[in-house]
Amino acid sequence: MLTDELRPHYGDEHRVWIYEAAQLPICAARMTPVPLGRLSEAEVRPSSTLCVPPLKRAAPNPAIYQRLGLPAPVDTVRPAAGG
Repeated sequence: MLTDELRPHYGDEHRVWIYEAAQLPICAARMTPVPLGRLSEAEVRPSSTLCVPPLKRAAPNPAIYQRLGLPAPVDTVRPAAGG
């Protein structure tokens, strides 16, 4: 059901990540990249978290910079890394 909702916005080839934190200090975290269209085939456990990276970097909000007392960025929009 989640895939059906995300697919129109991101497409089948958009890479998502299945993340599981280490359960013990001697264990490693699990981070598995999966194309969105194949998410239903991936191993997802109750302890898994799904990370859906954005398609593109959001444009900076000048009002937030002003409220924080920071100078507005000169370079406004860059492509997101890794897509």
